[in-house]
Amino acid sequence: MQAITISGQPLKTNAEGLVTMTSLELVDTINDVRSADGKRPLRHDHFMVKLEKHPGIDSPKFLGEYKDSTGRTLKCYHLPKRECELMVMSESLVVQARVYDKMTELESKMAKPSIQSPAQMLLAMAQQYLAYEQEQQRQSAEIARIQETVAVIEARTQPENKHFTVLGYSNLIGKPVDFKTASKIGRKCANLSREQGMVIGDVRDPRFGNVHSYHETILQAVIDAGVAA
Repeated sequence: MQAITISGQPLKTNAEGLVTMTSLELVDTINDVRSADGKRPLRHDHFMVKLEKHPGIDSPKFLGEYKDSTGRTLKCYHLPKRECELMVMSESLVVQARVYDKMTELESKMAKPSIQSPAQMLLAMAQQYLAYEQEQQRQSAEIARIQETVAVIEARTQPENKHFTVLGYSNLIGKPVDFKTASKIGRKCANLSREQGMVIGDVRDPRFGNVHSYHETILQAVIDAGVAA
């Protein structure tokens, strides 16, 4: 048996998520009407005997317990809407209507989203922030892994021809440069390659698309001369 709190009031549900009324609550409802009609009240133990003998109710499935005013633990039943209606079919139409209305009201409350307290809202926000931070860390780790992979790809571009991209060669010789500096070096390498009749290669870069590659001697000459030169 589960208890869901909606607007400060506990709402009982069974294992299947159906709202329930206890046999005690049903007896109270019956006796409220009987008292108004001047009839003798129904005892809870008599009600349970009737329930346990009902051919349409699998009573063990709904068995529960409660503590009476003396602290004793006694049995009761937690009944979904169908079973509640079966148990009051022999009562007056007023009782049947009250039970039906009560169960319908409980079902309506169950369908509404619960109102969170300020503490619950803060906890939910903290959990969302933690999830965001964890996702950011995961993405950062993934980006770092991709960058390492790209550096390896750059360094092995056309090794048989001694051709490398600017970034790849810079990483290879242990002098990494940023993208802006790499662009300046690339322009100088392109000019020098044309002057010396050296082949300018192309390689697919996962970040920038097709980029040029240059012979090792060209790259070495430009880098040794200095970018600002």
